[in-house]
Amino acid sequence: KKGFVLSLLFVVYSLNAQLTKGIQHIYELKWKSAQTAFASATEDEALFYNGLCMIKIDQEDQAKTLFESAKDKPYGMIGLGMLALNSKSDTKAEEYFQNAAKISKNKDPKVFIAIGQAYANSQATNKEKGMEWSKKGVDLSPRNFDFRILYGDACVMAQDGGQAITQYEYAADFDKNSALPEAKIARVYLNSKNYSLAKEYFDKALAKDPNNLFALNYFGYLQYLYKNYNEAKTTY
Repeated sequence: KKGFVLSLLFVVYSLNAQLTKGIQHIYELKWKSAQTAFASATEDEALFYNGLCMIKIDQEDQAKTLFESAKDKPYGMIGLGMLALNSKSDTKAEEYFQNAAKISKNKDPKVFIAIGQAYANSQATNKEKGMEWSKKGVDLSPRNFDFRILYGDACVMAQDGGQAITQYEYAADFDKNSALPEAKIARVYLNSKNYSLAKEYFDKALAKDPNNLFALNYFGYLQYLYKNYNEAKTTY
């Protein structure tokens, strides 16, 4: 009996690990690897992120089929809402999102964060909506590292660099060993052409983790802008 319990705990841990691995791959911009990880996870939210990754690797038809298979569940609705945003059907999209929130009784922060990501990763013209939904998720779980990072990402897509930096700074406080918050802050400064501060934060990030793929990707671009082509090539 004890062995069975241990085996069951290992299975649960492995499934949780797949979801965590998928999120990590998203942070590393490795969409195919993330899609594979989410396909192996059984958590409800994995379905949405699986479909999101499919869209990123030009498999929108497969994503639509996946979302429609769960059209009566929150994360299927969120996925269909994201596709509606891509079709410029903002009103229809918001209906999907409101229904997803209603089914989860407006108490599930993961649902709010996923809606924020649907806006952030879609072709929506009103990206500020992604910030609004993300804030609802963070308000329900303010000390969650991933929620802060994803809220910050939604702010970046809405071109609110100041709010993005605030969220990344919160994340940095919650996990002082992670290089990701500094790398994300560096990208904000890179986008605003404040190259000196961008380099400062890339240096901080890479000092913590020299192999951080997100930091290396954008730091290589910064080196290219400085016309340090050999260094950029090495970084890439």
